[in-house]
Amino acid sequence: MQFKIKAPLQRYLIVFFSFYILFFDKGFCGQIPSFKIGNIKISQVWTPAPPPNAKSAASYMIIRNLGSSNDTLLGVTSSIANFTMIHQNIIEDGIVKMVHVDELLIESKMDTILSSGGFHIMFMGLKKRLKPGESYTLNLNFKKSGTLKLKVPILKKAPN
Repeated sequence: MQFKIKAPLQRYLIVFFSFYILFFDKGFCGQIPSFKIGNIKISQVWTPAPPPNAKSAASYMIIRNLGSSNDTLLGVTSSIANFTMIHQNIIEDGIVKMVHVDELLIESKMDTILSSGGFHIMFMGLKKRLKPGESYTLNLNFKKSGTLKLKVPILKKAPN
């Protein structure tokens, strides 16, 4: 016995599931944005959606220095948390620790990758729940390039 779907219903289901996959499956509508100021280009910026009652979150990205001289990330700010900092995971006496970094060198003609397990942006004391599909503003302050305002998407899983 075969089950047949009538043509109008079939078209409706195809359109419905296509929109669902495009807009809801990854928790963000659209492409992951990139940003540029001076010789600094930011790409693949995102924040993994933390659990509903989380007090902290992290943000990851790729910082590319297109210039011929080094730049320095001096600090980060955002209104979503009480504290927004540059952090690094290190291993000390066989234990992984997260430490605050005052500034981060962005070498010329290189990519600096902020990711889980390495350098990253840390938000402590979240002021609101971060939900998939939403975004927030993050400011990156560079020594030479100035301040860059990012719109960071909150995703269920890492972008492709």
